[in-house]
Amino acid sequence: MNISSLNIDFEEFSEERKLYAADSLNNLNKLKLCTKDSQDVLQAQGEKNMHVPDLVPWASIKYELFFLILLIITVLATLILSSCVIFLLVQARYTTEEITQKLDTGEKDTVELAKIYNFLLFISLNQTKV
Repeated sequence: MNISSLNIDFEEFSEERKLYAADSLNNLNKLKLCTKDSQDVLQAQGEKNMHVPDLVPWASIKYELFFLILLIITVLATLILSSCVIFLLVQARYTTEEITQKLDTGEKDTVELAKIYNFLLFISLNQTKV
């Protein structure tokens, strides 16, 4: 009976119930009805509750480091993608300028060919009239 009562988790109790349980165990200890094991459990629980937490737990530092690495990778990926887009824009500009130049020279050639055709047509028509 004594052992089953020691298996109760003190963290589930409210602060008022913890004080009541501690007071009850102290009263039982004064009457010599409580064993040494129950005092050890109570002291261990008290030491567990009295532990002062670290200012920054290690898990928090791990998450912050993970977030920092993820942020750096995201920034690098963004820079790489934006540099690729800029390169493609410059390449497209050079390509459109090259096509425009070819179209301009092709237009000049077709105008010259049209003039030559009209001239030959004029000459052939003049020869047939005579």
